[in-house]
Formats: sequence, structure tokens, C-alpha cells
Amino acid sequence: MRPSNDYSPEFGRIFTLRPRSSRLLCAWWWVLHCVAGSGGLLLPVVGAFRLLVVAAVVLHAVCCPPRRPPRWVGHANGVWSLPGHRGVPLIAARGTCAGSWWVALVLGPPGRRTRLLLLRDQLEAREWRLLKAALRDSNPAVGNAREAQSAVE
Repeated sequence: MRPSNDYSPEFGRIFTLRPRSSRLLCAWWWVLHCVAGSGGLLLPVVGAFRLLVVAAVVLHAVCCPPRRPPRWVGHANGVWSLPGHRGVPLIAARGTCAGSWWVALVLGPPGRRTRLLLLRDQLEAREWRLLKAALRDSNPAVGNAREAQSAVE
């Protein structure tokens, strides 16, 4: 059976999140690579090797930027669907937590978990509130990052 457009035929869709690329993550990506490239220039090795290290850092920065997160579909009772999971319902697992400007979602059974990080600038304000409320309802510890971290330990 083919999955529906919302990735899961068994559960009623509550909402769909279509996150955009994060400007904050993009800025962090470039700053990180500038620091790594600068460090490569300061290595106490032969000049040709320094240039090789800097070229590798630049190549990595350009060829492997952070990917745009997939579309998420939230269902009843804290169940989630993602593309590539063939409509299999995913439940938030231990390690799911949220802060004021980020959400770390761990989905699926042990050994086959999918980890997603979503930053505040990737969603509209309404979608962000909806996501935080859905996480809080399905897992009360998610409401506060400190409480969630202590629940993981």
C-alpha cells in the first residue's frame, strides 16, 4: 500500500511542518569553517600541507552544507511521520528535548532512531508554538530543556 501525502494512512494528521533552511545554522557553518581554515594556516608544518588543509576545509564547507530538514507531520498522541519511513508511525523517544530556540526530536525504536534538530528561525511563530505544544502534550518533560535532560539521565 502506498503511503498518503502525509506519510501515514493510519493516523489522523494534526499539522504539517515545512521547515526552511536555518540562517543561524548557515552562519554557524561558515564561522566554523573560517575558524578551521584559519587554524589550518597556523599549523607548524610545510606551507604546501597548510594549503592542502585549508583547501580541504573550504571544499567541505562548499560541498557539504547543512541539509534542509524534511517535512514533518504530527499526528494524534505524539506520533510523527517523516518522508522515507514508508508511513511507519514514529514516536518521540528518550532524548527528545526542547529549549527556547531549538527542538531536538529523537524518533523511533532503539537502534533505528532518527534524530532531528530544528531551530527557531526555521518555522513561522504559529508553527513553532504548535510544535512546542505538541511536544509538551506528548512528553511533559519536553517543556523545559533542563527537566528533559534530567529525564534522559
